[in-house]
Amino acid sequence: MMTTIRLFASPIFLELVSLAKASIIPIALGLLSPIVKAQEDALSKYRNYTPQQIAAMPREERSSSVPIIYTWAARNGFGEGHELLIGQQLNSLMYSGLHDYTEAIKAFQLDLGEKPTGTLTVWQLYRLQQYSEMQKLDSITFPQTFLSWKSDNFATISGTLTILDERISRPINHIEISCYRRDESCSAKQIDLIVPSEDSFSQNYLVYRHPGETYKITNWAEDEIQASPASPGNGCRVTSYTFNFTTKEFYHITRNGGGDCNFGGVDLPPLAKPRISQIVDGSDIMHEEFTTIRMDAYNKFSSAYRQQLEKIVEKSKQENISK
Repeated sequence: MMTTIRLFASPIFLELVSLAKASIIPIALGLLSPIVKAQEDALSKYRNYTPQQIAAMPREERSSSVPIIYTWAARNGFGEGHELLIGQQLNSLMYSGLHDYTEAIKAFQLDLGEKPTGTLTVWQLYRLQQYSEMQKLDSITFPQTFLSWKSDNFATISGTLTILDERISRPINHIEISCYRRDESCSAKQIDLIVPSEDSFSQNYLVYRHPGETYKITNWAEDEIQASPASPGNGCRVTSYTFNFTTKEFYHITRNGGGDCNFGGVDLPPLAKPRISQIVDGSDIMHEEFTTIRMDAYNKFSSAYRQQLEKIVEKSKQENISK
């Protein structure tokens, strides 16, 4: 059990995921496996079914063939009170869902780039639910402390981990490192905020806590500490910490280790250059990320509502200029 947990939290595993998403190694983690291909085909096949059509299917076919996101959407698309529920979701996106139900549906369909039929398909219902839930996402209180302190026998660093020249997969994070000279070790604890994508099954934040890791101190100087993993693993990658308390530069460096880089039948390509991560003050990073989240949610509002709002904002700007 512990081996599995550490694998999924390790930099190697996260690197495999990143490579797969970037299509550098498209077979990584089975992303193009027959199972995934079948799921993609099913999403396409049942995309334009109405909730009533899904409900009329034989139970065995519905449970074995229809993607779960569509069966869940279909449940909200018919039955007593379904128009009220859908109307509330449309209202949350600034469509007149309760005042003019059919026209609100047509306006939503047009904003999706779909034909305005006035009857929602299961894919459209799924999107409506996702967009409605996105309006609940906002800034949350997340640790932003950037702190460093060192004495003769103890040192601590905390902040946000970022990768130089690359985008880290979970930019909203917080890491705390404590180093004990007597024990010749540093311990690292990290939490990440997992932000749902537009296609996530649920539009909720998730806080992920990494398993604690221990590093062996290789150098303890007046203003600098260097450390490497106590358990280096299979040697595909070699990592190390370098902390400078005078310049406030705290780096985690990953290099090629020359060991076995085959994971589950996937060969991890060598790094073209060392990957350098830095512990920094994450205030600006988090502000930018939460601003992006809010803008993504805003862009799901009714286009008519956004146009009216933007006209008001522009008019206000012009009036302020003329004063």
